[in-house]
Amino acid sequence: MTLRRRTFILVSAAIFGILLLSLTIVDMLVGAALRRQLDGALRVHARTEAASCFDRPGGAAHVHEDPVTSSEAALTKYAAIYDMRSGQVLISTRTLPQPPPVPPMVRAAVAAGGEFLMDLHLAGAPRLRAIWVPAPTPSSPRALLLLAVPDEMVVQVRRKLRAAAVFTASCGLLLAFAVARLLAGRLLRGTEAIAQTARAVSAGDLTRRVDVRIPDEEIAGLGRDLNDMIDRLARLLEAQRRFTSDAAHELRSPLTALRGQLEVALRRPRSPQEYQACLESCLEDAERLAALADDMLALARLEGRPVRGQDWVQLRTVAEETLLQLSDAAKAAQAILVVRPGPEVSVRGDALQLGRLLRNLVENAIRVSPAGSAVEVEIRQEADRAVLAVLDRGPGVPAQLREQLFVPFFRGDAGRARQHGGAGLGLAIAREIARVHGGDLIYRDRPGGGAHFVASLTLE
Repeated sequence: MTLRRRTFILVSAAIFGILLLSLTIVDMLVGAALRRQLDGALRVHARTEAASCFDRPGGAAHVHEDPVTSSEAALTKYAAIYDMRSGQVLISTRTLPQPPPVPPMVRAAVAAGGEFLMDLHLAGAPRLRAIWVPAPTPSSPRALLLLAVPDEMVVQVRRKLRAAAVFTASCGLLLAFAVARLLAGRLLRGTEAIAQTARAVSAGDLTRRVDVRIPDEEIAGLGRDLNDMIDRLARLLEAQRRFTSDAAHELRSPLTALRGQLEVALRRPRSPQEYQACLESCLEDAERLAALADDMLALARLEGRPVRGQDWVQLRTVAEETLLQLSDAAKAAQAILVVRPGPEVSVRGDALQLGRLLRNLVENAIRVSPAGSAVEVEIRQEADRAVLAVLDRGPGVPAQLREQLFVPFFRGDAGRARQHGGAGLGLAIAREIARVHGGDLIYRDRPGGGAHFVASLTLE
């Protein structure tokens, strides 16, 4: 069943149910009001009749045959007078040839000077509403007066009211259908546009967006959320296409060089020394391919947001071990590696990943640092975060290139030159490692010239 149909049925049922409940309550209230009106007329007439049912003290009892008048009509009277002690019928109207016996609860109520209202059912008579009162007066009761009238007026009025209620309910049901259809269409108007956009996007059209100029704020908010999701999806797909293109380009260069060297070596017989040189060159290209594959695999795993390691890692120990591993590269580039003094800071995480983060930053710094300059590593704690920073005195990064600095395969120049080696994945991997550890990696200009990379990590 569609949402439109379910909404239509629910709204129709709700409106019809409310209407039916309202009519039922009105019927009950009107019936109660008519019953109170009839009981009031009975009381007035019964008291008047009781006061005049004896001509004189000790005289004979008599009843009037006149009908009981109410605000609506004159009602047939059913009356009888009973002896208080014996319960014997003294006299009755012609409409009541066989008066009913006096119930014990009525005798007790009337003997105490009270009145008693009840529904009365007699053979051959309509349903009656009756009252028992003491006669001639409540203070000196000598007899019981039964006065009853047909309940037909209340029944007829309620019958007419119920007929009107059925007609009203039928009209209300039609109105409920119309309102439900209008409301369902209004509620789902925006969702249909969202569904059409979603189908278009799933078919590959990422240019489609939901028109959020909708008066219903909830549907408009859903449309904005969907537009944001489509924007993110488009960016992710564009990044994936760019990554695939860049990866293919990076893999093609060493494979082309490797193939060219092998083809040249096979054109004619070579000396052992020439074969040795060719194989060494091919091995360099193979090692470059292996390193590129490792970096791409590491970046893919990090972008999948692996679970953060739960071991406590001392950052100063990681820094000292990393700089020791890079000491030969630093000597070759005539760079000085320094760990600034400071307190010991520990974080929960993966020591290998944090070591790779620092190694990527320091390797970049070594490549761009002038001979004789220092590459410094700083470790400190700021509130609930650990800060791992690498500073160098290289040329820094131009402002127009900083937005692309952490994009995979970005090398900092339009020609994507390889004068410093590497595939342009180091900074992207370092940033993803920082994010896995609850932080981020940012770039700042270093006062006096140079680069200042800052990785901010949560302690746990």
